Amino acid sequence: GVIEAMVQGNGGEGVVLVSHSMGGQVVLYYLQWVADYLGTGWIDSHVHAFVSIATPFLGVPKGLSALLSGEAKDTAELGLLGTVLDQYMSPWDRRRMFRSWGSAQTMLPKGGARFWGGW
Repeated sequence: GVIEAMVQGNGGEGVVLVSHSMGGQVVLYYLQWVADYLGTGWIDSHVHAFVSIATPFLGVPKGLSALLSGEAKDTAELGLLGTVLDQYMSPWDRRRMFRSWGSAQTMLPKGGARFWGGW
């Protein structure tokens, strides 16, 4: 694979995985998958570090509102263009579409009272 080739080409030094936003969720999923199938030893010998920039590990509030209503900030602020969009795809249809995307589930707020306390 690519990571193995990079490690070999770098004299056996582990790679630094850098991700942004949703990419951090993808890298975390990959690392968990690797740990399950190849063990954590593979990660220890192939990955030096994981740098995640602006990854919503605890989800985002807009993820919940989009799944419930079919509206997102990007569609709600369209003004007249939003009216045209509604003619082709209603908020109800957008909600069904958002709910069908597996990635949307990873954007739901996480943590609960144990993490957030009284909030």
